[in-house]
Amino acid sequence: MKERREKDVSKSDSYNIPKSINIGVTINTTGVTLRVNDKLVYSCVNKTLTLNTMTLKFHAGIHLVTLHQATGQVMRTENFMTWQAGTECHLLSALESIQDGRLLVFIGMPNFISHLTSKSLDVLSNLGSWFVRSLAVNEMWCFAVYKSGHVVLESTNIDSVYNNTQLPDVGPFNLEFAITPMQGQRCAWYSDLGMKERAEFCEEYEGYGDFCSCRDTPWNPKPSKVVSIIRTVLK
Repeated sequence: MKERREKDVSKSDSYNIPKSINIGVTINTTGVTLRVNDKLVYSCVNKTLTLNTMTLKFHAGIHLVTLHQATGQVMRTENFMTWQAGTECHLLSALESIQDGRLLVFIGMPNFISHLTSKSLDVLSNLGSWFVRSLAVNEMWCFAVYKSGHVVLESTNIDSVYNNTQLPDVGPFNLEFAITPMQGQRCAWYSDLGMKERAEFCEEYEGYGDFCSCRDTPWNPKPSKVVSIIRTVLK
């Protein structure tokens, strides 16, 4: 097993921040699970389909769990079946839609890398992964990183048995690590009039891109400005 760890300490008065966030990841022949502070928060197991003599394991691929960097709360979960051609675009789109600072936990089942192109490998490498470019198709992988921030942990393990007719079975892979919570982000517009509910939504859920962006004024679904511009043009 190869492994590396880094830690950072940040404090914030904006959240009730725990002293530490304990994360446990398990990968085995039936799927993956993730625990936060001993509570099961994500599970994807036994999602299979038998076609003739072949068993397809839909719990394979890359699992991405997005956690709030200050509280460890789950904000988004998704499974990308990157053992199929053409599916990596969904992974790239998801990463683009997540706000900077969130804690990303990637869990790779064996064969997850078989249809990742250089574009995806570049994105994961730029996030801070050291191992993703050198992984074989039958290797497991776990990578925890703050988006646009530092790497928390990266680990990989390999099983020597590989069957070309189906996704490989692997021995259990258990990983536990603790992190010091990071400062929670507060966008400048959070305190704007009428934005309280939207701010609460964006601190509860992830993956909404410009709707929750901190970089610029967030996208506004209300058409009042658009209507005003149209009326001006028509005049």
